[in-house]
Amino acid sequence: YQRRVRGGCLNTKYKSAVKKKIHLHDRFEQIYHSEELSLKFEEYCMKQLCVENLLLARQVRQFRDLELWDVKPPDKEALLIAAKEIYESYLKPGAEFEVSIPNM
Repeated sequence: YQRRVRGGCLNTKYKSAVKKKIHLHDRFEQIYHSEELSLKFEEYCMKQLCVENLLLARQVRQFRDLELWDVKPPDKEALLIAAKEIYESYLKPGAEFEVSIPNM
């Protein structure tokens, strides 16, 4: 059973959206790991007045890559400090580089 939606079935629409999301993720990874592309993307974001999104993505990636996660048990206090820095810089209302998040 496939639920029909305007323009096709739900499964087809979902698969297409997932495929597009994966493709965008792969493209972002290419940009992130290429110094030249990363700098060009940063310039583009500055021109579009949305560099805070790129800065947040970088900070979150650094947070995920912290060696603090590898320690057993993880250093919760250090992780909390790093997480709070992200919140204060990007997510807190009025933050210096506040990102626009709907319904937050």
